[in-house]
Amino acid sequence: MTPGGTRRTTAEIDGEKYDLYVWSNVSLGQPNGSRTYLAFVARNKIFKGTINVGKFMEFLLDNGYVTSDLYIAGIEFGTEIVGGRG
Repeated sequence: MTPGGTRRTTAEIDGEKYDLYVWSNVSLGQPNGSRTYLAFVARNKIFKGTINVGKFMEFLLDNGYVTSDLYIAGIEFGTEIVGGRG
């Protein structure tokens, strides 16, 4: 499954490559206006290890995708089930 938004760039963090998808002005059912959805998608499968969230945030800050006055609304890891039975 491809994330919402558009692939903007590739980030290399701790030796792994991630494609960054950005979807701006997403209402996500929120009554208070729009949000920006950012998704890092690993190019290789990662089954275990430690993720340094700070390095991902540094990448976003350094490349102008977020500003230091914003808050994180949520972080999710893993897969998203979009179909099936049972």
